[in-house]
Amino acid sequence: MAASPTPTPVVIIPVKPLAQAKSRLAPHLDTPAPERLPLNPLREVLRAAREAAIETWVVATDDPVRRLALDHGALWKNDPGPNLNTTLYLTFRTAWDTHKAPLFLPGDLPYVKKRDLDMLISSSPHLDTAVLVPAQRSGGTNAIFLPRPAAFQLMMGESSFRKHVAQAASIFLPLTINYSLGLTLGLDTRADAQEYESLTPGLLSHLTSDNLL
Repeated sequence: MAASPTPTPVVIIPVKPLAQAKSRLAPHLDTPAPERLPLNPLREVLRAAREAAIETWVVATDDPVRRLALDHGALWKNDPGPNLNTTLYLTFRTAWDTHKAPLFLPGDLPYVKKRDLDMLISSSPHLDTAVLVPAQRSGGTNAIFLPRPAAFQLMMGESSFRKHVAQAASIFLPLTINYSLGLTLGLDTRADAQEYESLTPGLLSHLTSDNLL
């Protein structure tokens, strides 16, 4: 029997409603133009995917996100699910059905670069190994690469990385763990923002600037 052809990677970025993202971070931060805070980290993720020449789907409902996705050469898809896990399940299924290898990335990775995505994809040399990336602070999962259809249940939320690793072991799913720094650092909480500002002074001003292209 002939081997199945190698699928094409596609980045999937689900974006929660902007009002929800702003209400979580912006009221606690003394930054200019806090309404840009959810969008500018997404710009960084979209730029990294574009430079890595990976097809990208942005899954959201807000029109500003749609315009941003199209401006950066990404495809925009209306969010099909009532929660993140359902959204990812349905979107991964669509990717597999169209012979693509889905890679989930959150839209709040302020340090992500092309090299991070290149390293992650290369962690699955023949696109037959799943790859997980842990969130450095929260215990969550900052990336999931499932190149081939798998009986793998997405369990985003508290302690999701530990749950995902345990599940992969239970179903004997070949797995690589990637620790690329730009993928492990997500901007999810006030504590994240404060720590990153101490590490990279001026980061929050950059992420609320209207000069990001």
